[in-house]
Amino acid sequence: MKKVLPFLMLILSLLAPMTARAQGFSVAVAKIEKRCLKAVDEKDDKNVPFPGHIIFYRNYYNNTSKRSVEEFWTVNRSMLFQRLNFPSNLEDGGVFLSPDRLLTYDRKNEELHLWNQNGDKLGILRLPMPFSSIVSLYQGDQFAADFTSETIANNGFYLVTYKPSNLGQPFTIQRFDGFSWPLPINRDGNIRLARGFIPSPDTQVVVYHSERIEEDIPSGWERGLILADVKTHRIIWKTQFNLFWDSPIWSPDSTRFVFQRYDRLDYHGWLPHELQAEMALVDRQGNERIVTDFNNTATYATFEPMVWSPNSNKIVFWLRRYQAKSEISISPKSRHLYMLDVKDNVIYDFCYEIPETYLSDFVWSPNSRYFTFFDASRGLTVVDADQLRMITLPLYDLNPTAWSSK
Repeated sequence: MKKVLPFLMLILSLLAPMTARAQGFSVAVAKIEKRCLKAVDEKDDKNVPFPGHIIFYRNYYNNTSKRSVEEFWTVNRSMLFQRLNFPSNLEDGGVFLSPDRLLTYDRKNEELHLWNQNGDKLGILRLPMPFSSIVSLYQGDQFAADFTSETIANNGFYLVTYKPSNLGQPFTIQRFDGFSWPLPINRDGNIRLARGFIPSPDTQVVVYHSERIEEDIPSGWERGLILADVKTHRIIWKTQFNLFWDSPIWSPDSTRFVFQRYDRLDYHGWLPHELQAEMALVDRQGNERIVTDFNNTATYATFEPMVWSPNSNKIVFWLRRYQAKSEISISPKSRHLYMLDVKDNVIYDFCYEIPETYLSDFVWSPNSRYFTFFDASRGLTVVDADQLRMITLPLYDLNPTAWSSK
């Protein structure tokens, strides 16, 4: 027996690190380096010669039609504008699948319409079941729409592919359902399983979450997050207990996704009283890595939005620093511009701070060198992330939505 015990201890000592690795969790906080952006004159074409055309839309109220109208335009570095013929009424919502493909929703008829820049309607699609959200998969010819069925266990998503055809329906639809969530039901039995499906761009794995009402947290939902194989439904990774507010966002190359992880969330009445958010990356094998630690520099902070570069090497984001936790209001004081270099695990502080105001999402150039955003207080800003230069164009009341290389 004495000879067996050392052998067992050896086996256990070998298994322990293997078990830790199987859990796939690590904290590898990225080093922060200051790389301050240099503002350049808008008239100096040599400083920020960004390629292609930025696509944006303007929203205004038409007094004749008595409705809100959105117009799509492009602008290049020479400040030449061209109007696109995408539909002008997006009251029911729309999403760009690519710079020349816009998908709109007709809620009245429960139809999806696909358009090109010339205003041509490429196809009309009616999904078999109502959907709750649409996710673009970067390729420009595919998107996913998640649905909630009458049977909870059958919740899932549709994968829709567009293929031009002169012989009828240009869309093909695949249905994926039967995904599970191992979360205990609360005492009232009020639970929803497997929602918010976001497949990877290569559609091999999918991230989804569950939601259930939590009486002790009156202003929110308790959420968990799961990564699973699309075909086998095998659970690759999951959070044990996590409150998160931002949906996971896949890298264009399908290797990993990023999400905000809230390890602690205290409530004061109906408002979050203390936010402890960090940015986490999860690869498709289920290895999770926390890459930020901003809780030492702000009472609480969030990252909104987080946008991948097309080459999947960078994530640009705003760090929103909120008021002191002794105050009930949750209005952020300011936003700070950062970029995570995923490969080198470095966060670049661009020394760019703005007060809380209206901001558009980030849009990257196809070559992953430039990104743009609209700031209501300054105009349209284009950043050269390689040369650390930025130019602000005097363009207002617009939202950049895509970037064309043409």
